[in-house]
Amino acid sequence: MKFVKLENENVNLTDNSGNVFQFIQDIGVRVQIVGSSAIQIWQDGYPVFGVAAVDVAATQVLPAAEVPFAGSNTDLAALLSEFFFLVDSGGIVGPIDVNVISPNPLPVVFSAEDLGEPFAIDRGTTPLITGNVSTLRALFAIRLNASFPDSIVSLRDFTIMCTSTSAYNVQVILNPTISGGALVWTALSGSSIDFDATKTNATTVTGGTVSRSFSAAQGNQFGQFEGDLSDIKLQGSDIIVIAVRRLTGATETFYGSLNFNDKQ
Repeated sequence: MKFVKLENENVNLTDNSGNVFQFIQDIGVRVQIVGSSAIQIWQDGYPVFGVAAVDVAATQVLPAAEVPFAGSNTDLAALLSEFFFLVDSGGIVGPIDVNVISPNPLPVVFSAEDLGEPFAIDRGTTPLITGNVSTLRALFAIRLNASFPDSIVSLRDFTIMCTSTSAYNVQVILNPTISGGALVWTALSGSSIDFDATKTNATTVTGGTVSRSFSAAQGNQFGQFEGDLSDIKLQGSDIIVIAVRRLTGATETFYGSLNFNDKQ
C-alpha cells in the first residue's frame, strides 16, 4: 500500500495500483507504534487505520514523485508525523508525536490486499450425508501445498446448507485425527493450498484443537459468517478441517462452500 499526501494537505491510503481505500484528514492525528512491526493512526480520539510497516511500498507528497519505503514501524511513524499529518498531542497542535506502545493497543486492521488473493472451494453437487447424531464428519479439509511452505492462508467465511430443519453442529478444527479413510488432496489451481471436499459418512473426525464451534437449526441454511473466521490462519504443516454432525435425528445432507485469502 501507499501513503499519498494530497495538495490540499489531506492523506489518501491506496493499494499498490493507486486505488484509494482510506481517506484521512490532516488534523488532530496521533500516530501510535504498536509492537515491533505496526502503527495505529488515531484521529479525534478514535482509531482510524492500522498498518504493518512491511506492507507499505511507498510514500508520496504531491506534486513530488513517490518514494519507495522499506523501513521499520518506527521509521514509518516518524515519517508520517513529520511530513504527512498535523499531529495533535493532548489537544495541542505540536511537533512530532510518536507514541510508545499502549498497554492495550487495538488490533491492526489490514486491507484486503494485505491478506492476499481471494479463493473459494465448495462441495459442488456432491453433498456429505451423515449417518448418526454423535460423530463429526469432514465437510472440508485444507492444508498448504508443499510448493508454498511460506504462504499465509486466512479463512474468511463459509456457508453450509442442510436439507432439513433439525439441529446440527459445525466445528473448525486444527490438526484433528481422521479415521475411516485418508484425506485425498487436490491442489487448487493458482493458490497455495491442497483441499479435500469429497469425504463421506465413512470418515470421522476426532481430537485436534477446536477454533470455532457453531450450532444451528435453521431450515435448510446454516448461514454465512463473514469475518468470524478471519483470525484463523493456515500456516506451516497445519491441516484445518470444517466438520459437521447432526444433533438430532439419524441422517442429514450437507452442502457447503469456504472462502479464504491466500498471500504467497
